[in-house]
Amino acid sequence: MDNSKEKSEESKDVESSEENSQDSHQSSKKSVESHNLNISIDEIDEDIQEKMKGDRIGSTLYSERFILTTLMELKELTGKLETELENKLEILWDTTIEKDVVELLLNYGFLDIAGIIIEGTEDDRLIEILLGIIANMACHRETREQLCNSTDVMGVILNQLTSSDPLILHQLMRLLHSAILFENSGDETVWFNNHFKKCEDFVEKFSFILANSTSNTLLMSSFEALNGVCAKFAMIECQTDSEKDASFPQLFVKKCLVEAMIEAFKQVIGMSVGSDTTDIIPTQNHQKFMNLFLELNMIISQYESLSMEAYKDYLPEFQKCLGRILIPLTHKMYLLPLNSNNQGILENINDITQALQDPFDENIFSQMVIIWDLIEEDKNKDKSSDWEDEEDSTVIDIDDLSMTILEFLTRTGFNSNQEQFTASVKNLNLDLTMKLFERVNDNEDPEDEIKSVIEKMKHSIKAIWKVDLNKQ
Repeated sequence: MDNSKEKSEESKDVESSEENSQDSHQSSKKSVESHNLNISIDEIDEDIQEKMKGDRIGSTLYSERFILTTLMELKELTGKLETELENKLEILWDTTIEKDVVELLLNYGFLDIAGIIIEGTEDDRLIEILLGIIANMACHRETREQLCNSTDVMGVILNQLTSSDPLILHQLMRLLHSAILFENSGDETVWFNNHFKKCEDFVEKFSFILANSTSNTLLMSSFEALNGVCAKFAMIECQTDSEKDASFPQLFVKKCLVEAMIEAFKQVIGMSVGSDTTDIIPTQNHQKFMNLFLELNMIISQYESLSMEAYKDYLPEFQKCLGRILIPLTHKMYLLPLNSNNQGILENINDITQALQDPFDENIFSQMVIIWDLIEEDKNKDKSSDWEDEEDSTVIDIDDLSMTILEFLTRTGFNSNQEQFTASVKNLNLDLTMKLFERVNDNEDPEDEIKSVIEKMKHSIKAIWKVDLNKQ
């Protein structure tokens, strides 16, 4: 999918400068130095200020005449985008961080103008700029309302999902993220029914991008956009008159999306790490991507038989992704002191696994045992059941988290056969395995699941270390 225009995106890490939802055209094929547009009004001579008042937009120093003449040139454009107009549009793109400029563009009907031009042109650079401008504008409520009420413009915008230009797709994802992410305003059903349901093969097109792009920047922005869409629409109870109309899970919970998320994860994160600590500890952008991966799967996995069908062919590969996310947490230097982000990772993996009926994975099981032990040791050492995350002052109930991990081990361990269970225990040492055994066995009236895990542990300990617990 990605072509030579994306040479600046070859790095395996996602550039942090791409993360801001109002990022400008700086990441595009060509950027313009426009810092002179941001001069403080206090720096301008009073006489000059008076002369400028008639032309400036609101409280900004941007020229309304410049905006109008640029729009007129844009409307009259019939061929390829020339350098002079491209430069003007890039400057216009920069100005759309200002609310007053956005309001002026809306009054001039910019969304309709852009929709008509995008639909009629094959100039990738022009489409990229126009989508980038709308993405900036969508950070303001008035723009989101107009987009929500314009099926024609949104139809043209969503059609760009078939573009092969990664820069166009990146701006499209920024636009969707900006338009969807903000506060709920009661228009969720309108967005869902009037735009996303009407976009033919929306999820299939989105999945193709995730599965085939080699741009980490695009994959990050795509995950952000998709997470925003899913989070906004997942709980909508669509009232439909026809049985053929699709609800959210019928539209989004599909095999192609599960497979695509896994492929995107492999591209951005990779499936293995070295022994060096710099390989083990994820970068800020990698951690953000892993969190988005878990959040998306938290939504997609919650629809019982539909979810089971969507995941069944990809479950082993999906569990490898979960195991990859857990690798840093098996190291004390990263796990402790426990923070709300690591707590969320463990709880999300537990919830996703439970929703998928607790499939057993040898690697994840042993990782969870190690994490449980690290938490228990630190908890006992500190003589405290609570931690407070210094960054967000969130009080973490350590006993509750420890019990969540134990329940995870019991449920998934119950679904293993003896051979699988023993293979997982081989990744541990005898002391740790005995510690877990004693904790699980510390129950006067254990349930059938716990009894099953106890017997598997006894058999594994005897098979690996020749210790017969039945004789003790």
